[in-house]
Amino acid sequence: MPNVVNPVFDRGVRFRVERIVGIDELQSWVVDILAQDPEDVLIADTGEVKPQFLTDDVRALVPHPWCISVWHPNGGSDDGFVFITWGGGFHHWRVYVGPPTFTVENWVEGKGWFNRWQEGVYGWQE
Repeated sequence: MPNVVNPVFDRGVRFRVERIVGIDELQSWVVDILAQDPEDVLIADTGEVKPQFLTDDVRALVPHPWCISVWHPNGGSDDGFVFITWGGGFHHWRVYVGPPTFTVENWVEGKGWFNRWQEGVYGWQE
């Protein structure tokens, strides 16, 4: 397992997600996005979700749509996930969300700290 984040630092991002969208609702939206054809849902050269596919709650979660990116490492939805980024300068926070079978172990190279919120959903801090 990757480094585990200090829960005090993780609490603010988790509270924001829970208050604005809800963790289960965010995961459900991600699973729906991953199930669609990437050419329909994503901006080709950036991997960002096209604005018309963002729900009002997801849009309220981040300051800019470019903060939401999808990663399909092998081109299929089975191993895809979404990450949402906040911050800048010396501190960044992310939420990695995939289906309940998603784990961050395969996508971490020792950078940052993770905290599993539920199956398939992780908070991250750098």
